Amino acid sequence: MPIIIKEIQVRTSVEKKVVLPAEITEDVYEHIKEKVMEELLLHERRHVSDTRKKER
Repeated sequence: MPIIIKEIQVRTSVEKKVVLPAEITEDVYEHIKEKVMEELLLHERRHVSDTRKKER
């Protein structure tokens, strides 16, 4: 059986940017707020369902 050796080269770049509060538009702020609220609701639902499973 032949042995195959594969070499994969991966390059990543990370951009760091500081955003001042004055640069954030109201639309961006509302969008972020909506996403955070969705995540909190999902987390809360999972927590409630996990608690119910444990009670049974």
